[in-house]
Amino acid sequence: MQSSITPVSEALRVEQKSAALFAVIAIAVMAGSVKLIADTPLGISIKFVPAFAASMLVLNLVTAALLMNLGYFFKSTGSLLLGGVFLIRAIGIIPHFLSFPTTLETVTGQSPITAWYWIAWHAEFALGLIFYALAADRAAHWKELTVVDIAAIATSFVLVCMVTLYLCSPWLPTLLRSGDFQEPVHSLTAKLLVILHVLLYLTALTLVVVRMRPFTIVQLWLTVCLVGLAIDAALGLSWSGRFTLGWYFGRALNILTSLVMLLVLMAEAVRLFRQTADANHDLHHKASHDALTGLYNRRSLDLGLELAWRQSHRDHKPLSLALIDIDNFKLFNDTYGHPAGDQCLQNVSKVLQQFARRPGDMAVRYGGEEFVLLLTGASETDAALTLEQFRQAICDLELPHRNNPGKIVTVSIGIASSRPLTYAGNALDLISAADKALYRAKHAGRNAIRAA
Repeated sequence: MQSSITPVSEALRVEQKSAALFAVIAIAVMAGSVKLIADTPLGISIKFVPAFAASMLVLNLVTAALLMNLGYFFKSTGSLLLGGVFLIRAIGIIPHFLSFPTTLETVTGQSPITAWYWIAWHAEFALGLIFYALAADRAAHWKELTVVDIAAIATSFVLVCMVTLYLCSPWLPTLLRSGDFQEPVHSLTAKLLVILHVLLYLTALTLVVVRMRPFTIVQLWLTVCLVGLAIDAALGLSWSGRFTLGWYFGRALNILTSLVMLLVLMAEAVRLFRQTADANHDLHHKASHDALTGLYNRRSLDLGLELAWRQSHRDHKPLSLALIDIDNFKLFNDTYGHPAGDQCLQNVSKVLQQFARRPGDMAVRYGGEEFVLLLTGASETDAALTLEQFRQAICDLELPHRNNPGKIVTVSIGIASSRPLTYAGNALDLISAADKALYRAKHAGRNAIRAA
């Protein structure tokens, strides 16, 4: 199950691994430095907790939305599941924020359950990631899940956890000092809970690393964020109070990891959609061009000729079409073989392409050894001059053809223009007239041009 849909090139993988390793080292160094002075008080900021909660809600909500949309667009169950996990992280911060004393713009009083909501928020996210990693081998069983299903499951999971905590709050151990919200209890219960959610993050990290290889870009940076969150959780054992340097650093680390995941996902989404656009362009090119010569194919001519015909008659401008045939090409194939015949077709095509100079002009492989050159805005005289240059250019190639007069490859050309035809006709009249002119060019001894 791939969370970011498609694998990446080895060069990009190495580059991202180096960046991810640097990020892990930087986080570890900063955390080690902060640990030495974690108890330094920085003052109480009434606005910090609402700003922090809003940041976590928005960043993780957008991340969840992107993952779910990618999962829906690319039919990736993995992305849907991971999006659900980040939705849990987004909405799980709300109860903690609402129960935090400074939400009511006061630092007095006590709300014991807020610490449990904080622990639950970490645990919910870690458990979600553990489930995501364990579900990797069972993605086929989740193919019927939709974005709505994932969102409903994630929301229900958070609601059940929060309601359960609230109902059980009278019997839960107090994790805050009585009468002073800023000082956490350094009790065995508090320490065990912190250790528990450190272990949950490490378990999630281990499972992602072991079960998600080879990593996608999103999964690679998910491991970096898990390292950061494990470090943040572990710092809870070292600082002695809220609104200290360690406390602010821990929350800043949460914002940073969420921001990194969002930025990585946005970059990955751009890469994937660019990749999809390139694939669509390739498919369109293959559908509209001849595989051997790279010229437009007959289907493209049918569409292009009709549009050019209408434009010509609307603007009262001439339109010319040349039907080109390689002289005695069957004998060429019989003499030199089909690989040489293919090479001959490619050589003629390269020259022909050079004469489709104006917007709307088309160089087309019509079929076998036949080609079409559609010239917009060109009168019969202009077309004759252009096609004479082309005929001479083919002669100048001096491609050997011992069964052809002159012992080189030559072409016969029939030209038709919209001017001599009545407006009651249609685009196919040009092809019919050019075909008749080509017939006369062949009967004139080949290596010749005739106009309708």
